[in-house]
Amino acid sequence: MQNRLPAILIGLVAAVVILSGAFYVACKDTGCGFMTVQAIDSFEECAAAGYPIMESYPRQCRVPGGQTYTEVIDEEVRAGNINVSSPAEHDVISSPVMITGEARVFENEFNYRVKDTDGTVLAEGHATALSPDMGLFGPFSIETEFDEPIGASGTIEVFNFSAKDGSEENMVIVPVEFGDGSQTMNVNVFFGHESADPNASCEDVFAVRRIVPKTSSVALAALQELVKGPTETEMDEAMFSSLPMGTSVKGLVINDGTARVTFDSKMKFVAGSCLVQAIRAQVERTLMQFPTVTNVEFAIEGVPDEEVLQP
Repeated sequence: MQNRLPAILIGLVAAVVILSGAFYVACKDTGCGFMTVQAIDSFEECAAAGYPIMESYPRQCRVPGGQTYTEVIDEEVRAGNINVSSPAEHDVISSPVMITGEARVFENEFNYRVKDTDGTVLAEGHATALSPDMGLFGPFSIETEFDEPIGASGTIEVFNFSAKDGSEENMVIVPVEFGDGSQTMNVNVFFGHESADPNASCEDVFAVRRIVPKTSSVALAALQELVKGPTETEMDEAMFSSLPMGTSVKGLVINDGTARVTFDSKMKFVAGSCLVQAIRAQVERTLMQFPTVTNVEFAIEGVPDEEVLQP
């Protein structure tokens, strides 16, 4: 009897395993009264069930002992390699419109379109992101005019063509509203020019026009356009900025004709007499276009006033 006991136990275990498998197959889709086991048919269902997800691109989810499901990527909403910071969704725009953001695409080349409500292309073109190296994000700034739209709404599309098959990829679609121009205003910002007289002063700067949303803080709006730097078109025309790339305006106070502008810490590393003169000229000319400003003072986060923008 003792010799037969292990064989009986082994037989019972095998029977339980066989019955469990049959029970799973029978209940997988229909349920068995007290429980239901849902069939897995997609990546989303696999992920929701808690099965392992592989960090590939696109991601994959594997059912243990079963099928692997691949995530379906919606190209129209993915912004993994192109990000548009302006205009924001449902901003009111008029012609010309400024499109800014960053891109990480093949050879830094990408395309853009402006469409009206029925899909008619009002403007299109291509531009280059200013990436510091291959595979890294680089900023871009595009100013483009567009034809008269039909309807009050439309879209801005930014994308690139695949080097593999020429298809459109990394598509970003920004819904916008069209204004009649009464909701915007013009300001000037000032940049250097590489083709200017080589004997010219370091303080020689030149005006370019910007269109900004109408605001009572017009001087601040102009400064914010200044720190964005020249557009792609303006750089093609040899315009440049002496402000460090990525500089931001932290504050602006205008009192009794004096504008005190505070920049972030990126400005504290500026050195060199000519460079300091050029930066001061860009900021002063940009602010002093407004009649409320007759003098400009500079401040930088974390830097004593007496050390700000010294040669």
